Amino acid sequence: MYGNFNMDAGIKSLHVDKFWKINRFQILITIVFFIFAVYVSFFIDYPSASGDGMFYYLTGKQIIAGEGENVYVPNAPIGGSVIFATVDLIFNDAFFTIKIISLFSSTGIVFFTYTIIRNFFDSKIALLGQIFVATNAKLFFQSYIPLNEILPIFLIFISFCMIIKQNLTKKHVIIAAIVLGISFMIRYQCFPIFIGFLIFLIYYDVKTKRKVPFSLLFFIIFVITCAPLFSYNIMTYDKIID
Repeated sequence: MYGNFNMDAGIKSLHVDKFWKINRFQILITIVFFIFAVYVSFFIDYPSASGDGMFYYLTGKQIIAGEGENVYVPNAPIGGSVIFATVDLIFNDAFFTIKIISLFSSTGIVFFTYTIIRNFFDSKIALLGQIFVATNAKLFFQSYIPLNEILPIFLIFISFCMIIKQNLTKKHVIIAAIVLGISFMIRYQCFPIFIGFLIFLIYYDVKTKRKVPFSLLFFIIFVITCAPLFSYNIMTYDKIID
């Protein structure tokens, strides 16, 4: 038994070493971006100069308190507001909460950029693309300014990573649909991405019979994920899209 434990530990160590060897530059670029973003976010940026995150947070508090009929969120569904207010129940600091969400979302985008590009090109081009994204001023701005845009973009990146899997399975399709559905509940603008993914699945692997089941599965799971938002809009505003 002791010998089996050592063998399992050795195998895990080999997997970790292999993962680090293959992805070390991807991880290092992500870590550097995260360090700079943390420094700017908590040591340089001033809350008074920050974005509209507080508006979404306050509307989320009203919605959770059962006062949704008195709340109007222009150009966005209630998902982001509810997420901000719910996560803040842990930290009890609105600016810190929204900054943390923005920080990890932008860092996740930098990390997954390499993975996405690597599915189409070699590692050198993937690293170049990741560096380009990591040094993008607009993304870096979004990493420390409390806004409602960066989280849904991060969720789109996760969904994209699932959809472009070489050996696509039902599990990947389900995860992609759920994550994209959550993104839709934060920002309606991701709907064209949903249409694009649906078209991709329809034409995916045309020589097999999986394209129709995958497309239907993606559509159904996406709608089910968004069902709470649709139900809320109908009960509060008497229409599916507020």
